[in-house]
Amino acid sequence: MGYMMLSAQCYSCGAVFMSNPSRVPSLRLPDETQVVFCRSCVEVANPTRIANGLSPIPTAGAYEAEEVS
Repeated sequence: MGYMMLSAQCYSCGAVFMSNPSRVPSLRLPDETQVVFCRSCVEVANPTRIANGLSPIPTAGAYEAEEVS
């Protein structure tokens, strides 16, 4: 048994952070590049999304290690 985490740079603020690669909020750009977002940026964006009638971006388990076998 072990744990898997992704070290990445937030596309929005540039901060380096650790996340679960299976659950971290991400977006695929038109050039097929996939970018990820840190917890702080998602927490800032969610109230605006809700105010605009969109569902919040889920973060459950997105920033914790994933157990793998």
